[in-house]
Order: sequence, then C-alpha cells, then structure tokens
Amino acid sequence: MLTAKIHEGRIQPEQPIPDMWEGLTVQVVPLLPDQADDFRDEDWTSKNARRVALIRQRFAQGLNAPESKELEQLQELAAQRLEVWDSQLLSDVAAMREAVERVVSQTGTATAT
Repeated sequence: MLTAKIHEGRIQPEQPIPDMWEGLTVQVVPLLPDQADDFRDEDWTSKNARRVALIRQRFAQGLNAPESKELEQLQELAAQRLEVWDSQLLSDVAAMREAVERVVSQTGTATAT
C-alpha cells in the first residue's frame, strides 16, 4: 500500500512508487485526518501486534471488558485497512487486465474471460 497527501491539487506520495506500477491507473481512497495515522506502517505494526496478542489471550484465558473493547476497536481498524488494500488490489487487477487486453488486441491473440 502506498500513502500520499494531497497538496495544492496534486498527489504527493509518502513512499517511492514501485517501478512495476509505471503506466498503471490507480484508485485513490481518501482517509479522514483522524484515520491517516492509523494507516502508517509503523503505527499499524504495533497495533496489529497488540490485536494478535488480544486474540490469543481471548482464546487462552479470556478478556476483561476494557480488553474486549480494545480488541473490538483494533478489529475494526484491521477491517478498514483490509478494505483499503482490497480496493487497491482490485484496482491493480483491473489495470493488469486492461494491459493484457491491450497487448492481446495489438497481437491478435485470443484470451479467455
């Protein structure tokens, strides 16, 4: 996943854009300001580690009410993160399909759909 900021009407990536994305059309999914920090990889790594620990604890010895609430919030964050990734993956697959269809139309090779 790539994060970016919009500044003066332009998208400014916060990481280098992978070379394999060259020429692809991408879908931009905006995040509200309070959501943006939740999607930074360093932040997510620690939150996801805590989520996994709480899941293990839930099955091993159970959770108290505050831990259950924390796990619920972390699970929602994970679902939001996966939704963004799913959207990006679907966009990537659509772009790849378009690229393949362009190649096929240029070479006259048939493709199964």
